[in-house]
Amino acid sequence: MAAAVYYIDPADAPDGDGMIALTGDEARHAAQVARVRVGETVDLVDGQGRRLAGEVTAVARDRVDVRIDHVTTEVAPSPRVVVVQALAKGDRGEQAVAAMTEVGVDVIVPWAAEHCVTRWVGERAERRVAKWRTTARAAAKQAR
Repeated sequence: MAAAVYYIDPADAPDGDGMIALTGDEARHAAQVARVRVGETVDLVDGQGRRLAGEVTAVARDRVDVRIDHVTTEVAPSPRVVVVQALAKGDRGEQAVAAMTEVGVDVIVPWAAEHCVTRWVGERAERRVAKWRTTARAAAKQAR
C-alpha cells in the first residue's frame, strides 16, 4: 500500500534528512481521520516538487512528528498545461477541477463566458476560488 500524502509549507521542509512536525489541518487529518500510527510511512510534499518520505515517530491530536528518511525533487512537467474552465452551475466546476488535477493539469483558470448563468463577484468569487483550490489540493493528494 502506498504511503499517505500530506502537504507541508515549503518553508518548513528541511533540505536534507531530519525531523519535521506536521501541524495544522494536515496534522489533524492525519491523526484524527487517517489515524496514522507511530512506525507508519508517510510522504510529505511541499507543492513545489519536493517529496519527503519518512516514518511517523509521534502522534498527537494536532501534531505528527516525522523522521525524514529520503528527500526527492520531482522535475516540473514540460510543457505546462493550462486550462481555461468555464464557470458551471452546482458542483460541476469542482468535478472538472478534480478531474483535471488528477490528469496533471498545471493551471486552471476560471472563466465567466458572456452568456454564462453563473457569476462570481466579490465575496462569492473568493469563496469559489478557495473551493476550487481545496478541491485541487485534495485531488492532487489522491492522485499522488
